[in-house]
Amino acid sequence: MLLEKCISVFIRKWIKIHPSITNLSFYSPLSPCPLPVKPLTAILKSSKISGHLLLRDSDDPIVSSTNPKLKSGKWNVESATNIAEAEIAFLKIRGTCQTGRSGLGTSQPVPVFDRGTYDYRKHVSSTSRTIDEEHHVQKALQLSLQCHWMTWENYVKKDLSWKNLLAMPPNLLSICINSTYNMLPSPSNLKRWHSSVDSS
Repeated sequence: MLLEKCISVFIRKWIKIHPSITNLSFYSPLSPCPLPVKPLTAILKSSKISGHLLLRDSDDPIVSSTNPKLKSGKWNVESATNIAEAEIAFLKIRGTCQTGRSGLGTSQPVPVFDRGTYDYRKHVSSTSRTIDEEHHVQKALQLSLQCHWMTWENYVKKDLSWKNLLAMPPNLLSICINSTYNMLPSPSNLKRWHSSVDSS
């Protein structure tokens, strides 16, 4: 967490983003300006879950019966793994559902992998990441000012791939992102930041 905070500070300084913009605007795939970076906590959690499954489902009976506990601060690896596996079991029971106006048979079937395989570990890790992203979306909905973009519909996302990110002038990139999240020093923002008394 400490390393991720340091990285977020450097990202803000590099792109000249207002320091009060929440990290959800950087990492959320729903963001109108998603940066091509992943949070370190998501990578750490995926590796911890994969390690836990690797030890729990080991072919060696001594290793699997010992069931060593992996620790990661306050976050419980075993609990997160159980929640992800319960979600997978629910999706397997529910089956394939049609969404929107797609026709019958257009939705992808729920993948089924044998327990103890690499594909199964990857599937559990990605399911856990999806659950975390849903929690982030719920948190973003509570930030009515910074995450006002959560209420937008049919907007065009800015393509901030590494190629476009490095080709764009830094000042233009900074204005693009800060204007999207309403963090430019407009009269109304200056009054809200107590830097001015007139918002007109």
